[in-house]
Amino acid sequence: MASRRGGSKRKQIGSSSAGGQAQEEGNLVDNALFVDDDAINRYNFVKNLAVLPCNCVKFSQFPQGDMLVEQIFRDIEWKNYVEIKEHVYYEVVHQFYANLKPRGNKCKTMVSGISFQFSPREICATLEIPEGGDDQFEGVNISEVRATIAPNCTAGQINVGFLTPEHRALQWIISRVLAQRKGSKSVVLSGDLLWFDYLLKRKRLNLGRFIYRNLIKTYSSNMGLPHGALITRLVKRNNVDLTPFMLGKVQSGTTLTKASFEKMDCLFRNGTWIKKGEQEGDEEEGDTDQEMAEQGAEDHEDDSPRPFRVSMQRTNRETMELMISEMQQLHTDFYGFRTEMRGKLDQLINHFFPPPPPDAN
Repeated sequence: MASRRGGSKRKQIGSSSAGGQAQEEGNLVDNALFVDDDAINRYNFVKNLAVLPCNCVKFSQFPQGDMLVEQIFRDIEWKNYVEIKEHVYYEVVHQFYANLKPRGNKCKTMVSGISFQFSPREICATLEIPEGGDDQFEGVNISEVRATIAPNCTAGQINVGFLTPEHRALQWIISRVLAQRKGSKSVVLSGDLLWFDYLLKRKRLNLGRFIYRNLIKTYSSNMGLPHGALITRLVKRNNVDLTPFMLGKVQSGTTLTKASFEKMDCLFRNGTWIKKGEQEGDEEEGDTDQEMAEQGAEDHEDDSPRPFRVSMQRTNRETMELMISEMQQLHTDFYGFRTEMRGKLDQLINHFFPPPPPDAN
């Protein structure tokens, strides 16, 4: 009896702030996460804080310091997902939204077995707009980004059309970058994909340079290149040429060589490096490109320390000469075929429509 009264009291307190949708959300929060009224009030206090992109809420800004926040996330069983530490409140938000799963067109997350749907403000609050000084994001209008993202986040729904295979490849790339910037394991959210989609569509992001700097260059010689097929499809879809970045010089001043990429067990195919064994695109194209790469490797077995740029230039020149000769042969064959067909057509016409006999007179 007492437990029943306590449950109804928690239900009333959890839903007393506003009506309608707020009441329903309060009931869900009450039943799913908390054990007493104080925990509900602490959660509502944190939930109502304005967590804006590019702003990290410091624990010192909370009334009772970081112990309050840590207790809140312990109450709602987030300690299994996130490590509470200074200056990383946005990481906690990211970790909570890491459980978002598309069901139809709704963005949901499961916490203690209860599904939640989030408002556009809460979804957009998880976006991490890159801070100033990062040269590949210079000149970006944040207000324009929010205006672009807002139509795709309405009433707790998000356009799952953004979650394409190419975006899944971007998801892995972004997670690498976020992990490096934050210094810890990170997750990538739907909002991050929307943000990158905005940059790609408006040509604000140099995708080739971004992938080279933040993905390929970070790999040691024994790790290989993951998601090579998806990344290749992504760069081809956006008309990105990674060759200048692959064959150039890294910031440390060392020159990338063919041998260095071979150590990563990668193969140059369709304009970019992918991991050996991954299938992408047409098989015939893959075989042709692989033969080109292997031919370039055979031409330079003795001078592998030299930059791979030289072997690729030589391969491209030989390929161009071969293509020109094939085109010339096709041109000759075409005109020969046309002459032959014209003669056969004349024979058919004369057979079925013989010319009239000459006049005897």
